[in-house]
Amino acid sequence: AALETGIYDREGNRLIPPRYFDAPAYQATIRKLQTLRPEHLLTAHYPPMRGEEALDFLDRSLRFTHQVHGVVSEGLGEGITGLRELTGRADERLGPYPEFAHELAAGVRAHMALLGAPAARR
Repeated sequence: AALETGIYDREGNRLIPPRYFDAPAYQATIRKLQTLRPEHLLTAHYPPMRGEEALDFLDRSLRFTHQVHGVVSEGLGEGITGLRELTGRADERLGPYPEFAHELAAGVRAHMALLGAPAARR
């Protein structure tokens, strides 16, 4: 339900960014988890977390979506409308995701839609 800033390898290098297709729904899920104030948070890709550690993880997960939104908004404001270009910019600023930057495109596209930009296919 939440993936912080992505999935890491055993050495701590980022591999895969969070992939979401509906930014408001993903953010609502994270907020719902935050309101539950979980004592334990168990995910498929991270070690078990407790208390404040779990809440901090959820905060970082939500903050990542805001950062993607900011990068997309800024790029659109500068006249960058291509999905590939906006995804590259997000990867430069929020990654790197060396072999999986294309996964970031799902979130970029979701934020483009929120901002009223045409969904680019390039």
